Amino acid sequence: MFLLLATPVAAAGSVSDRAASTDSFQGIDGLSHPSAPLVVDTTAGLFFGPDFDLACLYGADVLEPMRQMTRLARLISRSGRRVVWTGAPSKTSVLFDQLDAAGLPHGGCDSAGQRAQDRALDRYRDPAYLPIRKALAASPRQAYWRTDPHWTTVGASIWTRAVASALDPRLGRKQRYSYGTETAVGLFNSLREIDSPETVETAMPAGPVRSRTAKNSVQQWAGYPSGVSDYAWTSKPARLTWPGRTLVFGDSFSFYALPTLLPVFRHGRFMWIGTVDLDDVVAAIKDADTVVLEVYQSFLLIDSDLTSQAFRQKVRRALH
Repeated sequence: MFLLLATPVAAAGSVSDRAASTDSFQGIDGLSHPSAPLVVDTTAGLFFGPDFDLACLYGADVLEPMRQMTRLARLISRSGRRVVWTGAPSKTSVLFDQLDAAGLPHGGCDSAGQRAQDRALDRYRDPAYLPIRKALAASPRQAYWRTDPHWTTVGASIWTRAVASALDPRLGRKQRYSYGTETAVGLFNSLREIDSPETVETAMPAGPVRSRTAKNSVQQWAGYPSGVSDYAWTSKPARLTWPGRTLVFGDSFSFYALPTLLPVFRHGRFMWIGTVDLDDVVAAIKDADTVVLEVYQSFLLIDSDLTSQAFRQKVRRALH
């Protein structure tokens, strides 16, 4: 499995002086709370401890970085490019109703903070913003791993279809999937040095579109689940794809969605936040007709390239 780990909340003190120390922080309830363990073991599976920390610490403050994302999206769209952006919901956010309130690391502070974040994710208004949390929570299939923070390819397919539909409802309706299973050791088990694998349902494209590596791709890719951080592809037949050049700039959630994203775009490129040079990303945005931005929900609350003024300035200079 592939690494997605936010810095534990106490290390995010540069974002807010409410983080009191490396071991505790002051929550939205005004109380001091110890930082959650990196992995929280519950009856609903394993969860990422910093998700709870960030919910208790920030609550609805997620709205401010979402506004920063809107500024970036508007900057790009004013140049004539199509933009879709998503704050990829954490497993904690999507499956929160399955958690026992008595077992939350920070009790009622987690509940209040998470509910506030959920409302923000669900109700935020921006023509370029794509809310996805409710659709994931309503899935009758397993949308997230039990032993890993990521969505499964089933969860990824829900996002992919939503992206396609946002660009063109007809394109969304064309997305078809076949369902199977995969077995792997989840990241949380790996962190706990437990080698017990998990078997989850998979969703793989079942339509007639076929994709291949583009000649100018920076990296070659053997396909999921092997890793790649800068990958370009082409898909045919063209009439069943989104036209032009599309850049998908996101984190490991976008990577997990690559198998389902490929058939959507005629000429696509995926770049992984934090693994590629930002000047290369800006050049890719300039070269694109459509830009899909994705950032993990918790990363919105700590320092992210996508929400930084410095990155927006680089994009502005390149597009004007």
